[in-house]
Amino acid sequence: MAFEYVNAETGDIIDILERRDAQTIKEHFIRNYHLKDLKRVETLTIDMNAGYVNVIKEIFPQVKIIIDRFHIVQLISRSMNQTRVHIMNRIENIS
Repeated sequence: MAFEYVNAETGDIIDILERRDAQTIKEHFIRNYHLKDLKRVETLTIDMNAGYVNVIKEIFPQVKIIIDRFHIVQLISRSMNQTRVHIMNRIENIS
């Protein structure tokens, strides 16, 4: 799977990497950006891939990490649906 990073203010795709493993991401940012540019980044919005958090903390130790809304809503929806199904199954078993 690919790794895509986007300017959150404009929505413009900055780049797409062929792989999304930590080494590829880290090497890309170190190779293509100056340290002073990396230090200017204040926030990063990511999906809930736990692997991203560790590499982000290495490259951008000063940033605030934000989980994107889509994935938060998706997680809540799945959890609510699982709870609903569990409750409905318990009700059917009681009847």
